[in-house]
Amino acid sequence: MIKLSSTTSTNVGQKARSAGNVSAAYLGAAALSVVGGLASSPLTQAAPPMPLSPPCSEWHLNGNMPISQTNGQRIDVPWQGSQVGGGSGLATSFQGNEKQFVGTPQGGASGSNIDFTIGWTNNVTGHYTASINNDGAVVLGVSTDSQNHRTDWHTDAKFTCAVTAAAPPVAPPPAGPPPVDTHVAPPVTNAITLTFSPPGFGNVTATVANSSDLTGKCHYHADPSNTNRDFTVNPHNSTDLTFTGLNTGTTYHATVTCSDASGKQQQPIGTSSASVKF
Repeated sequence: MIKLSSTTSTNVGQKARSAGNVSAAYLGAAALSVVGGLASSPLTQAAPPMPLSPPCSEWHLNGNMPISQTNGQRIDVPWQGSQVGGGSGLATSFQGNEKQFVGTPQGGASGSNIDFTIGWTNNVTGHYTASINNDGAVVLGVSTDSQNHRTDWHTDAKFTCAVTAAAPPVAPPPAGPPPVDTHVAPPVTNAITLTFSPPGFGNVTATVANSSDLTGKCHYHADPSNTNRDFTVNPHNSTDLTFTGLNTGTTYHATVTCSDASGKQQQPIGTSSASVKF
């Protein structure tokens, strides 16, 4: 994350520079980015591959994560579980084998996403992001800093799955068709009742009642007068038949037979007989 200042000479005289010169050199280095340049390199322009859908909901890494940046710098970041900052608690930056700065890391891994920052001792804050593939490998990461520098990074460290993601619920099977009602209702055969009201002067009334759910198509026949009538009677209803004539004191025997008006039932839905003296 830290861009190198000019190469330090090994000259003994240069090592003996004054404290003021050392301080000025430090401030000059601090002004340089931990990320550094190289934004135009092929690696920085390459888009990182998209991670696969993770089978893991929590990834862990315990120990050091060595990060190599495309600007030539190396960073050691301690991890403990899903968070940075384990062990010594401090991150360290190197240029070659030379230690440059230390910093305090914060953040970690959430799901398959890596996102943490490091506040370096040169007053530069680096922001590091990456993704974790299904096998725990870290996909090429990206780093930016508080001085608007950017570089790519990668690591050979691999995470292990601590909590496996719950499998999606199994969808219920599609609802089948409603069951077919194979029950056959018994035929209606006793739904018709014939009754007579007391005869009046010159008339008598017959009432035909239907107790079924079917509309009755009916025929009335009476002897000895050979009287016939066709009519209908609605379900759970009745029909009145009025006959007129002279009151002769004759006893009439009448029969009513009704069938299903829809024709679905072949048997008569009822037959009833009654007598009346008129």
